[in-house]
Amino acid sequence: MQVVCCPYGHDRGGCGTLRAEMAARRITYRQLAERAGVPERTLARVLKPERDIKIDTLVALTKALGIPLVVFIGQAEQLRDRL
Repeated sequence: MQVVCCPYGHDRGGCGTLRAEMAARRITYRQLAERAGVPERTLARVLKPERDIKIDTLVALTKALGIPLVVFIGQAEQLRDRL
């Protein structure tokens, strides 16, 4: 199963939320990739966004950021609604 990281269009919703959470925690691509156990290149492609993200990857990223998935989705929806 795959989920689009930015289901509301590029830089609207999910990707923007991931970037914002990384910035708030001052976490680099490399640090988040290592903590989540995903290749740094995969993370970069997801955040650009050049590719869809698998649900297990999204779960790993949100877990590495310390955000429950349901909270992340809510934040992404709020961001989408503001754009």
